[in-house]
Amino acid sequence: VVDLSQKISDEFRSRFSRDPKLVVAPGRINLIGEHVDYNDGFVMPAAVDKFLAFAILPNGTNRFNCYASDFQETVSFGITELHAGHHWGNYLMGVIEAFTKRGLHLVALTVFLAAPFLLAAGCLLQRHCAAGLHSR
Repeated sequence: VVDLSQKISDEFRSRFSRDPKLVVAPGRINLIGEHVDYNDGFVMPAAVDKFLAFAILPNGTNRFNCYASDFQETVSFGITELHAGHHWGNYLMGVIEAFTKRGLHLVALTVFLAAPFLLAAGCLLQRHCAAGLHSR
C-alpha cells in the first residue's frame, strides 16, 4: 500500500505540480452470501490485500478530470455529462450522480487512481470510488 500510495502521489505531483490528498479504499470479499445483506440475509465481508488508491484535489473548474494509471487513460466530464456505460470512468460518474441525487454539492476534482488488481480483474466497484471521492 505504501509503495503504490507514494507512486501515485509522486505521479500526481509531477503532472499537476501540487500535493494531493491520498485515500486508500481496501478491496473486500464476501465469505458467505452475495447481495443478501440488503435482503435481510447474512454476509461475512473481509478485507483483502488488494486496494484502490486515489490522489485527489479540487481543481477549481467545472470538470472532473480522472486519470487511471493502470490504463494510462484520462476521462474528463462535467456534472451535466454523466451517463451510464461499461467504461471505468462510468463508475466515477455513477458515484457522482448518486451524491448529487442525495443533495450533496460536489466541487470538481482532479482524480488520479491506481488499482492494479481490481482494474485488471474487472472489479473496480462503485463502493471503492465512493470511498475515495467522498473522503475528498
